[in-house]
Amino acid sequence: MSQEITNKVKKYLNNNIWYHGTVSSTWKSFCKNGILADYNKNTSSDLDFGYGFYLAPSKERAERYILDMMKNTDFYNDSDEPMILGFEFKPLVLFESKDYNTKVFDKYNDDFAIFVFENRTMNINGSNQHNYDIIFGVMSDSVPTIEIQKYKMGISSKEEVLEALKKSTSMKQLSLHNQNICDLIKLNEAYIINKDTNERKELDVNEYNKQRIS
Repeated sequence: MSQEITNKVKKYLNNNIWYHGTVSSTWKSFCKNGILADYNKNTSSDLDFGYGFYLAPSKERAERYILDMMKNTDFYNDSDEPMILGFEFKPLVLFESKDYNTKVFDKYNDDFAIFVFENRTMNINGSNQHNYDIIFGVMSDSVPTIEIQKYKMGISSKEEVLEALKKSTSMKQLSLHNQNICDLIKLNEAYIINKDTNERKELDVNEYNKQRIS
């Protein structure tokens, strides 16, 4: 089921290179297994749109995301280094197709806030995952982690959390929830960021692509 989208959103979706921020320890897993739509199913309630493979419209946004995550969370090992993967992919075609169930959250409104709230409070280990194949939308940044915890502790009401989730940031995100779509994207760039020197070290994408062919 396709959704009518604005020209502003179409400009984003017409982008043909998308980026994923991750850490160096995941590289071998990606090379071995490819991109899996359910690889983060056990942490689905920590994500705005449930489990899926998330992409940013620019490498700068992807870098900002993973660097902030490594700084502000304890999800990663000390030996991990931030890593960026660049994929060739034009999602506009899918959003204009009738073959996929798509969703756009282009504003920090009630629709977005309720969707994020319900996912982060009810979708434990993917138990209440939505049925969208691909979602493009605004990003809640670090707000939900703080506000949802306050809600669970009884400090904030649901209404207060929903208002907090409408706080605007400049971040946008694309999430893939269908394995067939994950199989469409083509890796054409990968590099590690040195945490001490900020230098970029390019990785051989053929290591990944050979596994996809064999």
